[in-house]
Amino acid sequence: MDAEKRLVYPGDSVGVAEEFVPGPGTFEENGEILATTVGYLTLDTNTFEARVEALKKGPAIVQPGDIVLGIVRGTRTSMAIVEVCAITDQPNREIGGDTNGTLHVSKSSDRYVENMEDAFRVRDIIRAKVLEASPAIQLTTKMPGLGVLRSYCPRCGTPMNKMGQGLLCPECDWKATGKLADDYGEGQIL
Repeated sequence: MDAEKRLVYPGDSVGVAEEFVPGPGTFEENGEILATTVGYLTLDTNTFEARVEALKKGPAIVQPGDIVLGIVRGTRTSMAIVEVCAITDQPNREIGGDTNGTLHVSKSSDRYVENMEDAFRVRDIIRAKVLEASPAIQLTTKMPGLGVLRSYCPRCGTPMNKMGQGLLCPECDWKATGKLADDYGEGQIL
């Protein structure tokens, strides 16, 4: 059980190495365990670990397997450039590091896509899965639930409505196709 839980600051002595081992948010120096961050100290008497849970979490780092929200910033025949804006299971944290990702046409859909503009357009808000995070973010939208969450008419800028398997602008009747998420227009939007 937890014997003690209190607010500590970086450099505060939180225990001695004879009684506890340093855990997350702590380090040992000259036999003394010190806090590395502002947070709540837990001295666990079962595992004999001293740990500090940070009050404010640092920036979220994109990892392979993360489901992310992004905005399409550019398209080419074979790829889309996507600005990653949020990790869906950490929506209130800023993204640290490079936020530019690429989505190759072969990773966009289970169906054949000849030109990336048939699946995505500039300003589309998408949900994607991170395949690789280093050296560059590489994304896929092949799986169910991934794809365009909101699209804007390229003619007038109005948010487009889902009509069957495609999109229709309610203002100017522009029609388009795309790799739509199952919850297009309903899902989590930036």
